[in-house]
Amino acid sequence: MSIQDATITAILDSHHIPEEFRHDPELRAAAYALAFLDEPAGGAEERFYNSDTALPGDTPDAPSYQAGNRGLLTEIYCSRVSLRLGELYAADLEAWAATAP
Repeated sequence: MSIQDATITAILDSHHIPEEFRHDPELRAAAYALAFLDEPAGGAEERFYNSDTALPGDTPDAPSYQAGNRGLLTEIYCSRVSLRLGELYAADLEAWAATAP
C-alpha cells in the first residue's frame, strides 16, 4: 500500500496548513501517520487500530476506561500537527520581528 500525495494534501487541507508550511517534514510525517490510520496495511496493524486500550483514570480517584487505539492515535497525531504549526508560526513571527525597524 502506498499513500498518495493527494491524500497528504487533503489531510493538510483539513488542518488548514498554509502553503508555505506544507513541505515541513514533521507536518508531512503526521499527515502520513493520519493517512495510515485510514488505510492500514492489514494484519496486526489493522487489528491494533481496531482494538481498545485500557487507560487509567485522569485523576487518582477516577476509574480506568477503554479507548479505541485509532481514536487515541488520531488525537495524538492531530495534536502533533497543531503543536508543530504553532512552532512554525512562532518562528515566522520571530524572523519577521528580527527584521522590523
